[in-house]
Amino acid sequence: MEINSLKENASFGKIRRSIITSFALTFIFAILLAIGINLTTNLREYESSIINLAGRQRMLSQKIAKNIYYLQTSEQNQIEISEDVALWSAVHMGFQNGNEALNIPKIENKTVDSILRAISPYQENIQLISKQLNLANLSKAELRELSIWERKYLAGMDQMVEALQLHIDNTIGNLTYVLGTLTFLFLIFIWLLYHFFIKPIIDSVGVLSKNMESQSRHLASILENTSDRIWTVDKNYMLIAYNSVFAKGRLDDGGIAPIK
Repeated sequence: MEINSLKENASFGKIRRSIITSFALTFIFAILLAIGINLTTNLREYESSIINLAGRQRMLSQKIAKNIYYLQTSEQNQIEISEDVALWSAVHMGFQNGNEALNIPKIENKTVDSILRAISPYQENIQLISKQLNLANLSKAELRELSIWERKYLAGMDQMVEALQLHIDNTIGNLTYVLGTLTFLFLIFIWLLYHFFIKPIIDSVGVLSKNMESQSRHLASILENTSDRIWTVDKNYMLIAYNSVFAKGRLDDGGIAPIK
């Protein structure tokens, strides 16, 4: 369709094509904006859930170490520690490889992956020491090592949270810029859409309306300048149009003027 000639060659077919094109372009831009907003929301929810899980993992690490220390001077049930360690280890492995059962996706972040590899030996050491049969009778050297492993593992969790938060901030910032750009382009698009599509449609409708009015006046002029009786009826034979000669004839013949 030649947009520039829409007004000059106004037709309902061209107006229809122009309207369809306008809606199609608007729909495409709306989809792009929706995708951008959806990506921003999903990323925030995904990494926020990982940060929350890392916080719970940190608390569980402290609980395990505290219970092992407490076990040295009490009759605490060692089974509870084993269950906590099993969950703790599963979550740690889930961070590295993903875990569908725990609903943990694999973290696709090189910095976080590097941190997890660095603290994995501490996690493995704590896991191994928790499996000892004499867990209630650890030596002072073993308890000191446990304290070191716990501290380094907790520091790694803190680094992981910071890295994820930084990644969220950077990515959200980039996506916000993209969304801002798309919004600006959308406003320009709306202006162009009005200038090249909507306004020509409005003008074309005006042209068609004027043409119809002109044709109606021209037809009325022809009818009124014809000496013959002219009239038309609908499919039910109801009178819908006539000229003044017909009206005068009806009045002369029957004394009743026709009613449309």
